[in-house]
Amino acid sequence: MADVIPEVLLLVVDAGGGHRSAARALLAAAEERGAPFRFRVESLESLLGSLDFLRKRTGLSFEDGYNLILRRRWTVLLVPLRDALLAEHPGVPLLVLLTDFADFPPRFWIEPGLTRVLVGTDEAAAQARAIGIPPERVSRLSGMVLHPRFYRTGGPEARARVRRELGFPGEALTVMLLFGGQGSPEIEPLAARLLEADPGWRVIAACGDNPGLVAKLSAIAGKAGGRLFPVGFTDRVADFMAASDLLITKPGPGSLAEAFHQGVPVVVTRNRHTIPQERFNTRFVEERGLGLVVRHWSEIPEAVAAFARDPAGRARVKAAIAALPGNRAVYEALEIVGAEVAAPSRRG
Repeated sequence: MADVIPEVLLLVVDAGGGHRSAARALLAAAEERGAPFRFRVESLESLLGSLDFLRKRTGLSFEDGYNLILRRRWTVLLVPLRDALLAEHPGVPLLVLLTDFADFPPRFWIEPGLTRVLVGTDEAAAQARAIGIPPERVSRLSGMVLHPRFYRTGGPEARARVRRELGFPGEALTVMLLFGGQGSPEIEPLAARLLEADPGWRVIAACGDNPGLVAKLSAIAGKAGGRLFPVGFTDRVADFMAASDLLITKPGPGSLAEAFHQGVPVVVTRNRHTIPQERFNTRFVEERGLGLVVRHWSEIPEAVAAFARDPAGRARVKAAIAALPGNRAVYEALEIVGAEVAAPSRRG
């Protein structure tokens, strides 16, 4: 009889792209490394949809409810998920891979009673220990989980190559705009303002799966003399980042981690519209000197101009990014999951 391949269930919440991106990264890494187990990805909505009392009572989906919980800090509602698994499958390990730089609020995703938590920052590790998770059950990864393609593309070689491909001069300040998989309305006026701010600047606008936004940016590009390059959904994000001097983005952990892996400073906004679980990310950027934090997107062109005029400041930011640990988090997570699956207590 053939050996049964262990299955690891990856539960995600589709309230944003972060969980799905991390799951895709783990799936790709497992295939690349020939992991002795297989992942199965499921959303909590699909598994618990028939029991979704929130939708029945209010019409809100599970994902909408998740965002409401974050805003109101009703984090106690997630505890039963942990308890149910422990009660029904006491021998099955329960791991939490934190896809943000820190938990928000403390004890949203990190709870006592977990088999293990996998975190990408010292702050998140301290949060886990502070609520009583034994240190030996806290695994400090070298960063946020990145898709394996970020180790195969981008890098110093890509900077000159991609700039030649785009027709950008090697010395031109190049800014990349990236606001999620669906783009953002702010990209259009922001690209126009950046082009107006300095005739030497170049802009790469990643519009995601948003053909309308690509069309609007293409119209601007037609009048910009080759200084603007709009692109739709692409798997070349690492290459375009490597060709850039700055990444302007929302403070999602995935985009920030990708930029830091490419050695690129970031510009993010922090205001009352910043979603709760990403506010710490902006402090992470600010306190470690990894880029610029502004209050509104309209302040970004002026901030970029100040950055361009300050070579010493640029050097400090680049040095701070270079001092971050080399990110191998997706492979580290894969090894930790494999060790849990292979543990003697999990067999038979």
